[in-house]
Amino acid sequence: MNSILIAHSSAGNGHRAVANTIKNTLESFIEETGNRGATNVILADSLSFGGALFRAFYTKGYEWTAQRMRWLISAIYTLTDKSMDESRLTRLIEKGVAESVKGLAGFIEANDIGVICCTHFLPMSLLADMKRKGQFSGRLHVCVTDYQAHGFWADPDVDQYYVATAAAAERLAGWGIKPSRIRITGIPVSEKFSQITPSRWIRGSELNILFSASSLKKRECFRVLDEMSDTNIPMNVTLVAGRTESLVNALSGHKTAAGKNLRIKGYVNNMAEIMASSDIIITKPGGVTCSEALCANLPMLFVAPIPKQEILNARIISHQGAGVICFRRGGVSSALRYLDGDRDRIRIMRQKCGEFAKPMAAQEIGAHLLDTSCGVAL
Repeated sequence: MNSILIAHSSAGNGHRAVANTIKNTLESFIEETGNRGATNVILADSLSFGGALFRAFYTKGYEWTAQRMRWLISAIYTLTDKSMDESRLTRLIEKGVAESVKGLAGFIEANDIGVICCTHFLPMSLLADMKRKGQFSGRLHVCVTDYQAHGFWADPDVDQYYVATAAAAERLAGWGIKPSRIRITGIPVSEKFSQITPSRWIRGSELNILFSASSLKKRECFRVLDEMSDTNIPMNVTLVAGRTESLVNALSGHKTAAGKNLRIKGYVNNMAEIMASSDIIITKPGGVTCSEALCANLPMLFVAPIPKQEILNARIISHQGAGVICFRRGGVSSALRYLDGDRDRIRIMRQKCGEFAKPMAAQEIGAHLLDTSCGVAL
């Protein structure tokens, strides 16, 4: 058993980002330690083993629904938020998904894979079923990429879970997962975020705001900008639109109110640097983005969540004092006025971010995967 497989799904950037981070961390460890018995680390998109129609449905279908029919995402989340033993619907969905990517089984055999870490529940379903049937005798690990665990993640044949919070660990344990198989590690972030040095916050200066808008609808983006303009707060705003060219083009003619300095950027590769120089981030509460912001001691204002996993992320982080939920219209302007009027609250939120952050999650998971591959007792 010489190879370690990191299996993800391209339905959503977070699962892929976490998988890449774990792979890079493993390769660094292997190089530093002289191999330690793990000769190869393989990254695989589980959707690549399905047909073209299934891939399109799973990726584009999810993206379209998340943009236009969030109520449906919420309904599906609620209906399936049960363990396999409790929900026939969950069993049927997981069986159908596993059948659609069954080509992954042959890939595992051909590459002499003994340890697998999944960052999405899609490959996990197939691999856990293979373990039950005696078709895979290696170790199956799962890294949950949100701050709470959904029923799709729960499977008794998973050998080791890595979760972000005690709440997620308790949820899995409630579904019959042995506590000894659950580690609270945090969500892995890339090395540039785990080593980030937040800039010193100057209490009386203008607010430096990072607006991460790449996953927002245009109308949501403009609503947030309008709310910022409605305040009387001098601020410097860096808006990152990602690879959404239509959003960049739509924003090119946007006029800001007096005292508001707006810089619009498309895709950037220095997000860690931008976070480190910001005082507040306005963002959707995706698991990876939130974890990166925590590492940067960057208080979060949460907007436009995908239900319900991102709503739960926002609730957990806001409960820790590191973020503010701004889902309703006017929420952003109210939060900004409050924080500008009580600048000490920003300092406290930055401290809470640092306390809740887990910058070494990837290193902890990587070390455990290597120990497992070498047969070290768990």
